[in-house]
Amino acid sequence: MTVRPILQATDPRGEAILRRKSSKVKRFDQDLVRLVDDMVDSMHAANGAGLAAVQIGVLQRVVVAELPPLRAKGEAEEAPPPRRFVLCNPELVERSPEQQTGEEGCLSLAGWYAQVPRAQAVEVRYQDLQGRRRRMHAEGFLARVLQHELDHLEGVLFTDQVEDFSTLVRVTPEGEEPVPLEQIPTRGEP
Repeated sequence: MTVRPILQATDPRGEAILRRKSSKVKRFDQDLVRLVDDMVDSMHAANGAGLAAVQIGVLQRVVVAELPPLRAKGEAEEAPPPRRFVLCNPELVERSPEQQTGEEGCLSLAGWYAQVPRAQAVEVRYQDLQGRRRRMHAEGFLARVLQHELDHLEGVLFTDQVEDFSTLVRVTPEGEEPVPLEQIPTRGEP
């Protein structure tokens, strides 16, 4: 397992890769398991909740996500492990009409945050690490994470989803500062 560098959209070389569409996974083998292990390690090292393979320069349709464990009221102090999700060839098959707007950031735009509207709930079809077909229903934060990561597989950055750019800020050691419009990566022609 290896921590791989995460491409940055503010670097022209990184943005060129991040703007490409990812290819379907065809081989469900040890190489795929190693890729997922590296993705999880890279996501942990960057304190992220999700990561798409393209963010480490691999143009395959693979997404990992990890959320804090659900704890029952009165549960013992020892926390259960986090909930980890690994999705190969994911497809968003349904979005709820209800929207949620919330703060979003991205490991490929480190330190940038904005209010982004997303569907409150989604239905995703995908394959697991063994290639078996699965389906998942997600709501709330998990739905947000999945929509964000599936966008990466299409070459879409979260800044492409921002409706109000006055909410886009960059967090620095000195505090928050607005991001000038000319610094925002824009989606080129497909």
